[in-house]
Amino acid sequence: MTYNPKEEMTVLLALKELGLASPEEIGEMLEKIKNPVLHQTVRLVLERWKARDVVVVDLSTGTKRYKLANVPAPFQSMKMENIAKLRLSDTKQIMAELNAAFPESTSAIKEPVGKIGNYKTLELTYETIDPILGGTPVDGETEFKLHRDGDNVPVISPAQLRGWFRENLRLLDINPNAHNWMAFTDSKPIGEPKLTKVSAPVVIKGRGGTGIAHYECFDRGNKFRTIIRIPLNGVGFKSISDVERMFKMCEVCPKRGLGANPYYVGGKVRLLEMKEV
Repeated sequence: MTYNPKEEMTVLLALKELGLASPEEIGEMLEKIKNPVLHQTVRLVLERWKARDVVVVDLSTGTKRYKLANVPAPFQSMKMENIAKLRLSDTKQIMAELNAAFPESTSAIKEPVGKIGNYKTLELTYETIDPILGGTPVDGETEFKLHRDGDNVPVISPAQLRGWFRENLRLLDINPNAHNWMAFTDSKPIGEPKLTKVSAPVVIKGRGGTGIAHYECFDRGNKFRTIIRIPLNGVGFKSISDVERMFKMCEVCPKRGLGANPYYVGGKVRLLEMKEV
């Protein structure tokens, strides 16, 4: 695929104007203004700038959407209609300056190599240090509840735990794509769960502004038990102790907390016990 700085700038500007959007929503916007970009290209651009901490993922609505964490200087006053007036040389210069201002991590994450396998099954018991917010929409973009299993018991879903591992494995220089070869079950509360409600600011999709969302959540001090499976070959795990090490790091400063809207409430958890089963 040939690199096109104008397409890259177009995707980032579209994200700025939407405020919070999925790749499909960005693609639809660009098609409406007759400036289409392939969906595959939109995804590549978003992931590329996510690696540079310019773009972040937001799961507060239960759907993976992106938003700008940093609005680069050239984009602060620029609007979508300005794109058509820029020459290719101008866009190349702007994107080159942007690349220099937000370099990619020097500790490159390698793709999995060799045979992936030697799976270990682990039973984890952990407790919440911060509230863990539910991300299942109840009322549009402002009301969310906890995920529930088939018995209507509130749980931390496999998707939430998978996302937490995906982001925090970077702290160990383990390929974040490792989550594609991991397996997770519901994290079920031990005993009667302590629930509460939290209100937090959110970016309202398509409006570029903020609002207040209300979340059902697990309070501090809840204990959970879950089963996970990890491959020790092919994705960067050296031993099952890597899981303990990641939990220990995340007690204090996770790259991403567990649950919805973790950047507001923290979403920190503490590992109490891990055993191979």
